[in-house]
Amino acid sequence: MFPSMKKKLAPGSKYSKAQVLELKDIFNFHDKDKDGKITLKEMGQSLAEYKSVKKQELNFFRVLDINRDGVVTFDEFLRRTFPWASTADFNAMLDWANEGEESKKKTGNSESNQETWEIDDETSQDLKKLFNVWDTNHNGILEYEELVVQAENCGFDSDEIRRLFNAHDKDHNGVISFEEFVFLVKTSFI
Repeated sequence: MFPSMKKKLAPGSKYSKAQVLELKDIFNFHDKDKDGKITLKEMGQSLAEYKSVKKQELNFFRVLDINRDGVVTFDEFLRRTFPWASTADFNAMLDWANEGEESKKKTGNSESNQETWEIDDETSQDLKKLFNVWDTNHNGILEYEELVVQAENCGFDSDEIRRLFNAHDKDHNGVISFEEFVFLVKTSFI
């Protein structure tokens, strides 16, 4: 999806300026009125060019709209694309994306001040407890059928659940490990 670039954010970082700028271009494509926010209507217009159906538009929008205010800002778009970025990396990426843009006014409730979701010990323990509840046969992994029960309770349909499962089964072994589960929870609102 992104071009391979040698220049990274910092030593050891996995994010390049080129990736962030490409993401900003994608965001700007969807931001039809160029107000720095993508509404559901704008998302629908953009995705209509790819013959997407309404339900897919709504689900995609729902995942991107972190604070559920009915619009997607670039901050939210960036957070969904790079969910494991540290706060420092995230702020540097925002600076890159905003370089060259003409004097944008920042509001006091900018999402760029939000902390990224980094897993601390307490959160990890809570997620492990949740994982164990979902793992109904107690074999230490989530099988597709176990995910179906919980995802349906969260409002996902069978096609969405299959896509979620396939997207988060990173090692393609047909089950979701705890590590894969953490990423699934973070990115899908399950």
